Amino acid sequence: ELLSPGNVKTKREGDVFVTVSVGARRGSSTIQIMKQPVASVTITPSTATIYPADTLVLDAIPRDQVGRETDAEVTWGSPNYTVATVNQDGVVRGVSSGFAVITATAGTKTASATLSVLGKPASSLSLQVPDTALVGIEVQASVTPMDALGAQLTGRTVAWQSSNPSVATISSTGVIKGVTAGATNISAIVDGISATKR
Repeated sequence: ELLSPGNVKTKREGDVFVTVSVGARRGSSTIQIMKQPVASVTITPSTATIYPADTLVLDAIPRDQVGRETDAEVTWGSPNYTVATVNQDGVVRGVSSGFAVITATAGTKTASATLSVLGKPASSLSLQVPDTALVGIEVQASVTPMDALGAQLTGRTVAWQSSNPSVATISSTGVIKGVTAGATNISAIVDGISATKR
């Protein structure tokens, strides 16, 4: 598109034949319009956690050397399809527990996102907490996550809470320590579900 004498606005790739006339003289030239090369690719989110059969949409943005977004075609890939798959729209699906690296390639540039696929989510918790804890003495609490069929699950992250830390505290590993006489509730949270014992 000719904007003004000597200025041309590009619209898409291809060859443009430009002719310039000055008086009786005429000159011409062919201009080759090319896409800006991709300088970087960014994936959002760069890390994520899902369960088998869950899906997650990743977004990849190619940019040129000055940081402008380009319309370069993005190709998605997952080297470990036994853990997670990805289609060419960036939709990831968990297959089995483990880690997978999802890649997005535009031009000669590639970015990656790390995906953690957890095992089956916990459906119930079996919480074991001592009935009493003496002041200044430490006792151990434990929790067993189970799936919908009652099978025990391992390798899960447990968040522990005490409803009244002035009476008893609990550490990130489930160690309870009595502080003063009184009562408190101890809770364990796994995969978004909780169990509580007084």
